[in-house]
Amino acid sequence: MTLANIAAAGRRFREAEPRDLFYRVSTRLLELTDETDIGIDRAECLAVLLQTWNRDFYRFHGPFTDERLNNLAALLAHFDERLKSYRHRRLEQFGPLDEPDVAEVFTAFEMELGKVGAAKALHLLAPQFFPLWDARIAQVVYHAYDKGRGFNAPSYLKAMRLVRQQVADLGGWSAFPTNPLKAIDEFNYVVYTKRWPL
Repeated sequence: MTLANIAAAGRRFREAEPRDLFYRVSTRLLELTDETDIGIDRAECLAVLLQTWNRDFYRFHGPFTDERLNNLAALLAHFDERLKSYRHRRLEQFGPLDEPDVAEVFTAFEMELGKVGAAKALHLLAPQFFPLWDARIAQVVYHAYDKGRGFNAPSYLKAMRLVRQQVADLGGWSAFPTNPLKAIDEFNYVVYTKRWPL
């Protein structure tokens, strides 16, 4: 993985993946909910992305209902302070002292959203702190095999450490023109999930 390959994968991703629009809209909506009352809350913002990027989960585990939305809102309220603190941090600041808290938050979200949905929701809430993954990326890139719902936090922590190291090895945060976590995810998605040529 090089910065040039990451940039090429990013271009390929944006050319071929229409769902990136939902990511950009959801990200901006979450920013706006932090700034002012826009008539929708954070749970609703996340729901926009989860129903597109995490649609397989709902296909196999039941539809996204009002109950699921209420459960998501309750999670956001319960972990509000921690999530706000993560939102203002970068993954390069993540360390061993963070791991118990991150594991607790990830597990709670995983119980409601599955391991992929948890990573995606947490990334939206703190896009510079939480990396993204999908099932294939988790297995192929991070060697994180599904251990059953509620038991994947150690694998996600491992992925966080590995992505943090990837960013450092590629020159650090400032070497990337955009968010390195999103850029690395786009690379992984193009190369490992879709197996598209760069």
